[in-house]
Amino acid sequence: MKMSNTPNYFQRIWLLLLMDAVERNAIAPIAQLRFHRLVFLTNTLAPVYDLDPCKGSLVKDQRGPFYPDIQWDIDRMVISGLLSMDTTNNRINKKDYWIDASYGLTDNGYQLVREALKRVGYKPLHNFLCEVVAAYAPLKDEEQQLAAFADATFSDSNIKNDEVIDFGEWRDLRHNYSFQATELFDQLAQRPFPFLNRDKIHLYFKYLARVADTFPKRAA
Repeated sequence: MKMSNTPNYFQRIWLLLLMDAVERNAIAPIAQLRFHRLVFLTNTLAPVYDLDPCKGSLVKDQRGPFYPDIQWDIDRMVISGLLSMDTTNNRINKKDYWIDASYGLTDNGYQLVREALKRVGYKPLHNFLCEVVAAYAPLKDEEQQLAAFADATFSDSNIKNDEVIDFGEWRDLRHNYSFQATELFDQLAQRPFPFLNRDKIHLYFKYLARVADTFPKRAA
């Protein structure tokens, strides 16, 4: 299968690799909003593995991280037979109307994942995404729902709803507070040896779970 290197193609491969990680950790099908929130967390934590985020900014939304252009890609991949979709109900808010759905990886999607992993450049990304989901999957249901709201970047009180959160699009890593938090673990632990990257990911999700436990319940 011929592969393109266009930004839009890379974004879709990122999403497919992430969905494969969701499947591997037995949390598929995954709800639409929850998947968008997970996409956001992979973006903020990508520098831990020395990777660039798929999306380095987004508009802060009251329902949590949500990417309209990524949803467009998800819809296209459903139509193309790469993702499966189960719909439950429709929702309307002041801004828009959308289908509340859950997604999984189809056999065709898995074949494309296999093709992508034949390329060396995608293997480190897949390893990272699998580690993030491995840290996310054991969280309690409500902690999974609220983890993105607890994230150090998304929860920045200086950024209000409908304003842009820029943690890597134009601004440097000093403004990616999620990554900065993971960099503090070695300093706080005062260990003789530094934490591995995977350790930082798992510690960060334990932190998110603790913060999420203090939040009121939100929609999945």
